[in-house]
Amino acid sequence: MALSGYLMFNLPSGKMIFVILSAFLVCAGTYSFNNITDKKEDAANGKSENPFTSVFEGKVISVAALLLGGILSAHLSSASFMFYISSAASGIVYSYLRIKKYLFIKNIYTGFGVMQAFLIGAAATSLTFEAVLYYVALSFFIMILSMISDIRDYKGDKAAGIRTVPVCFGYAAAKALILSLLVAYFVLILAALPKLTVMLPFSAITLLLMHRDNARRAHFFGSLSFVFLTAWLLI
Repeated sequence: MALSGYLMFNLPSGKMIFVILSAFLVCAGTYSFNNITDKKEDAANGKSENPFTSVFEGKVISVAALLLGGILSAHLSSASFMFYISSAASGIVYSYLRIKKYLFIKNIYTGFGVMQAFLIGAAATSLTFEAVLYYVALSFFIMILSMISDIRDYKGDKAAGIRTVPVCFGYAAAKALILSLLVAYFVLILAALPKLTVMLPFSAITLLLMHRDNARRAHFFGSLSFVFLTAWLLI
């Protein structure tokens, strides 16, 4: 996502390596912290525990990754560094304050928090209004994917007492909401976001799979769209 942000608004250069590494390190560090605090839900959903997060050394390495990523992001621009700090802080706050417990806030927080990596790359030279517009649109899509993951983890979250949209309002209502949001995102790209055109086929596949109640594959194809977006921008 960070590389997509960079390529969308900047010419290819040596800065790309700093963008890639800083984004990787902030994601790795915050993901490790999230694994530590999500053991109960992950066990209920049949996910195996990551031993790396269960030992002291693993926690030290996670912190070191976040610090190193911050140093690398500072070589991009002051704006990129600030977005890095904000991204790392929001990831840690999400884990330790158990944002997942709060209905809807969790999905919105995930969308706009995760996509700060996009701004790390986009702001490497200067930050424009257009970059912020695309950040908001992509955050909206991440929010939808977060809701799809709630559908995917419905049974485990219900058993663990986690208040997600499908747990509180029912599977059918959550599915209808997700389908509506996917259609809205599809229309938004067609109307005003030409740089995201490559994501349209994946959005359509995600919509079709959700309609068929295959949340796991829908989430996969939705996430895959970001990989193809980066590849498209590299061409």
